[in-house]
Amino acid sequence: MIRQTAQHVLHLGDDILQRYRTGQTYAQAAQALGLTSDQAKKAARLARAFGPEQRSQIGDDALCHLTAAHLEAAARHPNPNVRVDLTLGAHADGASARELQAAVALLLGKGQTGPKSCRSGYRTLGGDFDSVAEAAEALVRRGERGLRSYVGGRQGGSLVRLCNVMKTLIPLIDGLRADPE
Repeated sequence: MIRQTAQHVLHLGDDILQRYRTGQTYAQAAQALGLTSDQAKKAARLARAFGPEQRSQIGDDALCHLTAAHLEAAARHPNPNVRVDLTLGAHADGASARELQAAVALLLGKGQTGPKSCRSGYRTLGGDFDSVAEAAEALVRRGERGLRSYVGGRQGGSLVRLCNVMKTLIPLIDGLRADPE
């Protein structure tokens, strides 16, 4: 399902779920629609995660411009209302699926863990900093309107804590005369 619109994938998912309710297996539904079994399962999962009410809130315009990867990223959040906000925000901001995925990871407190160091058992932080930076950039683009859903979310306290820590780090980095780019 590469580069298919979100709307197309949701329609496939509805078709697959309907076929499943009438007695077909995912494999049979997939074969009838020219999909792999994994593609059929993914489309069905997304159709369940974005039911008719959520789709109506998101709207056809956004669903026609977003991809299945956007839906997959937003579907990782357990709250359907936050999924809608995330999807609408990604559409409004022109965010990539990867940026949305980073924002969801930040919301859920599940940033990348980074590779293991060869010399020790400690994790390196490079991957975490990249992930957090991408998510923070996506949040900046969302503006105040978009931040409401994040601050009010499950990891809202962690986001506020991160911002407070950054207030302390910025003068220290400036004192080192380090160029962050």
